[in-house]
Amino acid sequence: MGVIIIILSMQQHLLSTYLILIILGGLFVVPFNALLQEKGKQTIGAGNAVAIQNLSENTTMLIILGFYSLAFKTGISIYYDRNSVWL
Repeated sequence: MGVIIIILSMQQHLLSTYLILIILGGLFVVPFNALLQEKGKQTIGAGNAVAIQNLSENTTMLIILGFYSLAFKTGISIYYDRNSVWL
């Protein structure tokens, strides 16, 4: 995974970055979901394991959406600026 981050940091064009994310994202997610279902089948059942995964993913997305909405509403810039220093 670290190698992927290094490759993505060297990208200069948005299209090539999207292609890398699409290809490598699928290569990461598919085996991870298969592992989750296999381990879930042995413990609580594959369907329950997938349901718990979906619940946690959706809850996390809603929390991040809340932070984004709060930042937007309060006027905090959501864009990265190299000239601004936070710490």
